[in-house]
Amino acid sequence: MAAEKNNIDSNEVGVPVSEGITSSSKKKGSGKPKASKQVSPKATPKDKKDNSQNSKKDSSKKGGKSSSGKKKKKKEEKKHLSGIKLTLSPGELSKKTEAHTPACDKPAKRARKDKSDAKKSSTISRNEERNRDETLDTNMHEPKRAALNVQVHRMRHLNFRPRAILHMATTPFNSECGDYIAISRENGSVELKSPDEKWRSIATIAGMSSKTVDVMTWLCGVRDNRASENTSLSYSSDFHKSHTKIHGQRSLIGASKDGTIFVVDFSKGKYTAVTGSGGGGIFALSSLPSDDLVAAGCEDGAIRIYKLRRSDSELHLDLVSTIPHAGSAVLSLAWLQNSGNHGMDGSVIYAGVADGTIRRYECKSKISRARAKGSIVGREEEEFSGNQTWISTVRMTVECFGRTTPTLVWDLVALADGTVVSGDSLGHVQFWDGKTGTMLQSFEQNDKKADVLSLAVTPDECKVFASGIDSRVICIERPTLKNARDGPEQWVITQAQRPHTHDVKSICIYRAHDLTGSLARSEDPDIMLCTGGVDTKICTYFVKGFKKHRPKIWFPWPTKSPISIAKSARVLLLQRESSLELHMLAPRQTESHSMICEEEKTFIGSLDIQSSHNIVCSDVSTDGKYVVASTGLALLLFKVYYSLNDDRITDCSPVQISLDEELKGPCLSVKFAPNDRIICVGMDGNIQVLKINQAGDSSKDDLTNDVEETESNVTVSKEGLHNLQSETVNTSFPVHTIAVAEDGKHFGTVRGGVGSGTVSIYRIENDCIQNYWSLPALEAPITCVAFLTGTRQELVATCSNFAVYVFSLKDRKLSAWNEKTGFPITPNLPLDLKRLPDFPSSILPHPKDNKKFILGSFGAFSIINMALAMPERCKIFPEKHLRGKKRKLDKEEGAVDPNNPNCTICMRYNSIIHNDFISDEEMVIVEQPWLSVFATLPGALERKVFGT
Repeated sequence: MAAEKNNIDSNEVGVPVSEGITSSSKKKGSGKPKASKQVSPKATPKDKKDNSQNSKKDSSKKGGKSSSGKKKKKKEEKKHLSGIKLTLSPGELSKKTEAHTPACDKPAKRARKDKSDAKKSSTISRNEERNRDETLDTNMHEPKRAALNVQVHRMRHLNFRPRAILHMATTPFNSECGDYIAISRENGSVELKSPDEKWRSIATIAGMSSKTVDVMTWLCGVRDNRASENTSLSYSSDFHKSHTKIHGQRSLIGASKDGTIFVVDFSKGKYTAVTGSGGGGIFALSSLPSDDLVAAGCEDGAIRIYKLRRSDSELHLDLVSTIPHAGSAVLSLAWLQNSGNHGMDGSVIYAGVADGTIRRYECKSKISRARAKGSIVGREEEEFSGNQTWISTVRMTVECFGRTTPTLVWDLVALADGTVVSGDSLGHVQFWDGKTGTMLQSFEQNDKKADVLSLAVTPDECKVFASGIDSRVICIERPTLKNARDGPEQWVITQAQRPHTHDVKSICIYRAHDLTGSLARSEDPDIMLCTGGVDTKICTYFVKGFKKHRPKIWFPWPTKSPISIAKSARVLLLQRESSLELHMLAPRQTESHSMICEEEKTFIGSLDIQSSHNIVCSDVSTDGKYVVASTGLALLLFKVYYSLNDDRITDCSPVQISLDEELKGPCLSVKFAPNDRIICVGMDGNIQVLKINQAGDSSKDDLTNDVEETESNVTVSKEGLHNLQSETVNTSFPVHTIAVAEDGKHFGTVRGGVGSGTVSIYRIENDCIQNYWSLPALEAPITCVAFLTGTRQELVATCSNFAVYVFSLKDRKLSAWNEKTGFPITPNLPLDLKRLPDFPSSILPHPKDNKKFILGSFGAFSIINMALAMPERCKIFPEKHLRGKKRKLDKEEGAVDPNNPNCTICMRYNSIIHNDFISDEEMVIVEQPWLSVFATLPGALERKVFGT
């Protein structure tokens, strides 16, 4: 497809900016392309002004008949300006993993929409995309002082594909710390997100595409975290200290339908204590968090209970009890602990079985009998500790309404008053008396009899939320009981929301202490509801204002960018689950106008990695000759040869470089440093620096070299090794980012969490890695760091609430700029910057000006100039942008200074997954339009829409 050329389109971020727009029509081996979707680029202010004047003239001439002329003119104008084409081919679509699925798996009960419904859905999504991404043009006047002057390579065709959500699990409630939510996805990965940090992913396990984590639950009290008891670590508040200590004792337990149960260890980036159930796939988990006990519902109908213990710094899951087989697979569990007791004694387990029944099991032990007789004396209680007997006392049958197949109970919730709530495959939410087995009430979640897949209950047990294949989220409520003798109140459906377009797989309740991202304690935290499913996004709701407030949508953009750039070679590397794609950037333009490139010419090739584990991290060298990647099993290094045609890269040929066994351990993060060095943070807790040595003249490399010659010429050696376990840092979270200084002598690592030690600075000297300095505790969790250019040796660190701090590495303290702005800096930040809805995901130091850097986020980026004063209000560019207009601030809160471009916020781009400088006057911005993600989703449940 030939590239369509556009008229001169001058954009600016404070000053004129030229965009080199790179788009895609077809990739290698992607098959026959589908019909392309056209997205009109933004019209220039001049075009808009001329069009508005012409429309007024036509209106004055034609009177009432001017509307048809306007529509015709707009249609012609849109056709003329359409320059970006997004083409989705069958090879680009999301591939589902076909795993072993027993007959009792949760069904995919949905009907494909016909063409008219699909067209309406596409129109709705396109309107949402336009409201979110389009920029309203403005009459741009040349400002007195420029904020940034670069050429922008805008890429929207890389098709980053987020995966569907399978399950979500909230940490047990504790008033002394904030909540974390673990999210498992369809590609086998597990994310740990912090709602109090604007839903930032603080840890991620890449996992395996063939092994999904289908259910999860949290335990407390076993993990041994040295940082939680280390007094040398400092914190900015007591809440941060208690938050770190409590979470250091938590463990996440996961299970899969392949029949294994394991510990999801975020600190090591892998699953540990993997144990086979011995009874087939595991479909449900429930736990007693304070006793470190977890019950697993298995495919063979048995319920197996495990206890988590620590031995020799390793975690183990020991089988301590088994409930006899129920005859069919156990699909759901709810475990209710007896008040006043510890452990299993006196507890009750409710199990939803695939034969359409709900079973009640009571734990009776010799301890309870001995206590009743008063025969326990001294240490004799230990003799009874391992003798528990589970007795089936009540059996509740779910009505199948004349169907030959039994009704499946997908989720259960047990309330403290003995009430059991079930969600089943006929779309019913039913309330049962757990002691007698009597059904009390029944509600329909939808009118299509679509499955209810997940339930959640508030801490006061007065509201129950339900959703499933029909994405409608309903709230069933009862008044708070004033007196226990008044008996249970009647439950009623009070409210409903539908923010999702596809199936809702999981819902959970959490507490929001701080909506600004500072992780500050609140005496009265907001109780929130969280939902997620096939459409990959997360929606949050206020429980108290469920009907009044709209849900907040959090799009699934990665906290750590999957993209890296070889600036000298002008090559872009995109990391997927099992492959690495190489794309070429367009040449720099000498004229100030937009250029549209052919997508098929930007794709160079891909490196397919054959491994059972997904790719964890990757990077490309500055010259583009080397690519390093790590899976969950091993570190891989490739030498890449490029073939040129008319000074343009047309193809590549990767050759794997063999590594010694001691060098090929799996890594959590990798980064290229100057002089062909690689900095690796391993899953074993070690940092090592690898040096690539090449014999002969490397400039003579071409595609004629064979594999044997390449392997003999290139060797890899270890320059330095450092053990992270020797440092006083919080080891609950892994290192997720590595930043390297311009001279290559210093580098920094960033890990999740709060307090000192989350950012460590290292120095490479005499083939040795020295721990140079650890940044002190800041007011909020640090999201990213970067070394400023120049010879002053300064480091920029930004927090989740957009607080910015610049440190002097030479003096090991805050810079003079921060001394002027004050500490903490948050009260002196501009209001527009503090009220941005997301968090800083990247810091881009200016290549030439060491006083400037850019704070990048998913929805905007801000230009910071340390040579200028910090304004009260930020300049929004474009001034009349739709998202800028929605954030109305009071006039009393200050006015924008037109002469001070500092902290200019650019909202021209949205859904940004990567941005970086490639030269002094060139910048790359990679966007992922939500409309293209929506096009890859499977069909949703067919339902009637009003007016159709």
